[in-house]
Amino acid sequence: MRLEYTYTIMKSNIGFRNFIKHDLFRIRTDVNSYEDKYNYTNVVPEQYALAKRMLTIYEEYYGTLSLEEKDALKIMKMRRKEKPLDYEYHQALNRAYEKWIKAFFSHNKTVYKEIDIKQLGLLIKAIRVERGKSLLGVANATGCSYAMVRHYEKGNAFPNANFLFIFSQIFGCSIDELFKQSIKKF
Repeated sequence: MRLEYTYTIMKSNIGFRNFIKHDLFRIRTDVNSYEDKYNYTNVVPEQYALAKRMLTIYEEYYGTLSLEEKDALKIMKMRRKEKPLDYEYHQALNRAYEKWIKAFFSHNKTVYKEIDIKQLGLLIKAIRVERGKSLLGVANATGCSYAMVRHYEKGNAFPNANFLFIFSQIFGCSIDELFKQSIKKF
């Protein structure tokens, strides 16, 4: 039996704290268990694609943080409520929170209003890998070049209608379902 989770992120300070303390661990676990081909996993391709995309955005976000902001995140993650923390900690945490809002809730993460092209690419790749098809096999079956299919999977190009139509026939999924799974959910 496969379990399906959604990754709901609230755009608030509490949502930020929950994401750093709890959700990030579950996202990393889902990505790692799906990518470990010798591990039995309960992660479905759609869930993996979303988790992978969120992890990528988090890693980009984490790269923008200063040393003080990274330290504030570590303290927040491990902190118990024994003693109050200093002003510098709170300032660094507020800056980290503002950067988190920009990273996860900015409109430049979506393409064609609601479809996240990176998410769609990860979903296409996850479905292909789960069904045991090679990149070259999909390229030959869809009439696209190997390089073009790689661009689609990496989210560097939006798949054309012909590719999506043939892909959906090969893998028994609807184009509508692909798009629904690729809508920005956070």
